Amino acid sequence: LMVGQALPAVVNYIADVVPDRIQTIGALMDISFAENVSKEQVGRKTAQRICEFYDRVGFPTLKELGATREQVFEAEKFVRLDGCFPFSPKKVSDAEIHDLLAQTYERQF
Repeated sequence: LMVGQALPAVVNYIADVVPDRIQTIGALMDISFAENVSKEQVGRKTAQRICEFYDRVGFPTLKELGATREQVFEAEKFVRLDGCFPFSPKKVSDAEIHDLLAQTYERQF
């Protein structure tokens, strides 16, 4: 559940290093990007579209599930233990992990 919830924040975060991949995901979700679109816009628009999809299919937010910010931040210690973590196209600091979890909780990118 947490991985799915974090996907929009992660997509937005890595868009500056793999913008073509994120733009492809966005295009598959019917986003039309301008030819000169910035990496930041690619990340933000794709993240927002994923959230819109979640809303359409009824995928509840962490807030809707009753999670508190503090509970979400408890997950920080497990992020680096995830099997996919070493394969991230962008290195992430502890402070950035905290920020990504905050964005995940608030759904703000």
